[in-house]
Amino acid sequence: MPSRKNRSQIYAFVLVPIVLILLGAFALSAASVFENMRFAKATTQILSFVRMIRSFAGEQKTFSLNSGEDAWAVMVRLGQISATTKPVNPWGGDIRATAAQGGAVRVETDLPSQDCRRIALYFLGLHPSELGLLSVEAQSDQDATWSVVYPSPAAEQVVRTESSCGTTTHSRLALVFKIL
Repeated sequence: MPSRKNRSQIYAFVLVPIVLILLGAFALSAASVFENMRFAKATTQILSFVRMIRSFAGEQKTFSLNSGEDAWAVMVRLGQISATTKPVNPWGGDIRATAAQGGAVRVETDLPSQDCRRIALYFLGLHPSELGLLSVEAQSDQDATWSVVYPSPAAEQVVRTESSCGTTTHSRLALVFKIL
């Protein structure tokens, strides 16, 4: 019959690794939930901003933006966005919105490369034409030029997204939406 000391050593050898595995699983689950919350907030920020500009442009028939104009600053000036609201995504990266030609707005955001890929593919999976999404471009923090992800053939979009966002730690994603 094993002694009480031998049983406690066996429990320690079995129980400690199991507890560590469970704690690791909980930590991974929590990190995954947190990352999904940041992803959801970032996509909601972009879509809400575009929806707000579209709504305002629909109500104010004389509203227009000049190409290159800071759309965020215009919305703050017109009282549509609080002046205290900072254009920052959940990863702490800047969000910039500028007017593009043809009644469109270009929303750029700095974010981690893996999230650049994830958000680009998310918007491409939502039927871009129904969203009024005109184009998607990305660049890694080491590139000076933008790479077009959309419009492109659907078969090339995943590969283009991977190469455009790059393998570095940070990237920049640009989404151009039709406003008018």
